[in-house]
Amino acid sequence: MMQARSSRNWQGIDVSHWQGEIDWAQVKKAGIEFAFIKATEGSGYIDPKWKENADGAKAAGLQIGFYHFARFTSGKEAEAEGRHFIKTTASQQSDLPHVLDLEVTGGMDRAPLSQAAKIFLDNVAQETGREVMLYTNTNIARHHLTDALKEYPLWIAHYGVDRPGDNGIWDKWRVFQYSNKGEIPGIKGYVDLDEMAAEKQAAAKPSEKNSAAYATYTIKKGDTFWALENQFHLAHGSLQKANPGVSPEKLQIGQKIKIPENPDSKWYTIKKGDTFWALGEKNGWTHGTLQKLNPKIDPRRLAIGEKIRIP
Repeated sequence: MMQARSSRNWQGIDVSHWQGEIDWAQVKKAGIEFAFIKATEGSGYIDPKWKENADGAKAAGLQIGFYHFARFTSGKEAEAEGRHFIKTTASQQSDLPHVLDLEVTGGMDRAPLSQAAKIFLDNVAQETGREVMLYTNTNIARHHLTDALKEYPLWIAHYGVDRPGDNGIWDKWRVFQYSNKGEIPGIKGYVDLDEMAAEKQAAAKPSEKNSAAYATYTIKKGDTFWALENQFHLAHGSLQKANPGVSPEKLQIGQKIKIPENPDSKWYTIKKGDTFWALGEKNGWTHGTLQKLNPKIDPRRLAIGEKIRIP
């Protein structure tokens, strides 16, 4: 039996262009703490309000996340829809997991539908390095999905109850959409109301200290989690723990992963404007030192947030 709503949980909404113009400052004053924003649908549709909603909610101080409405009827189409979602949202920073909104089956049976959803979620997690989550309703979960999706956090819709009905797959929810007829100041008409589990609040809104606990690394040819853990002097298993949505067997060149900071090693995180030459001049390091310490890094393509070894 899944957990019931709680006064300790975060209160939020999810929106799309159907809500029209939103006064996000009023929404924030009403006690709303997070918003999931529709970004894409199918393989080509982009919600015309997604960027405006994202900017407005963020400026008002809400935690934001993006979701994609599924229209796929095969694994191949799910892969294409994932690429569409990734490309659309790549320029916008978010705080919450990327979400697959699965409300229609596309005529597929349980197993192929679940496998297609898994393809979408795994690809998005791998390409973005971010946590992913599945949105669905109790009926779809109970009658059209399999436990192949059990590993993913659940955002469940079930209206008019304080506790979602059993679905046979998940025994807890991350987010609960408990109404589709919410009335919130700043929004004309109805809006979906959501509640986020209290135990995930810290993860959804990390402290500055926790945010600084990771650096970004871009996968290069020949990289493996095992080799990178040795390179960065990390305990084996550290990278899988820091990147739960990434498959170690399917690393791709150019993919970004999180590297836990190791206080016992000397590392530097690349900032805007950094070059190997400038860093060497600033710190008195001999020319070529940084390239020698970081043989796999192309000094002409340093990425902000990338972690390099220093003397």
